Amino acid sequence: MKSRRPRRRIDRALFDALDRERADNGLPHWYFDRRGKAISMYDWATRFDLDRHVAETTLGNCWVSTVYVGVDMTYDLAGRKPHIFETMVFHRKKKRGSTVLDGPVRYATLAQAARGHKRIVAKWRGKLGPVA
Repeated sequence: MKSRRPRRRIDRALFDALDRERADNGLPHWYFDRRGKAISMYDWATRFDLDRHVAETTLGNCWVSTVYVGVDMTYDLAGRKPHIFETMVFHRKKKRGSTVLDGPVRYATLAQAARGHKRIVAKWRGKLGPVA
């Protein structure tokens, strides 16, 4: 069974005020559910701890991780779909966390994220050779 972090108390009024301020200033919508549907900042914050992982693969000392971020990372460039998933490759160190080796590579849909993860795993398997 997956362990969950304890739920944080979140002030909905504060999040609603921030959403209104963003809209009043003409800024694009930034928060989306896994299907790409716009949601409030409050809904994003309360769902964020739930089911973020799309895929993960360990290749020797490298770890390829693809996750749902839920925040549009395109910053509304050229009217593209919101990019709410990302893949990164990390080198695991024994004592001090990890170092980013590749990425982030961002995607608009869950299907694109799953395909992108497989493509990056294949790329890094080629770089690392048979050890991975």
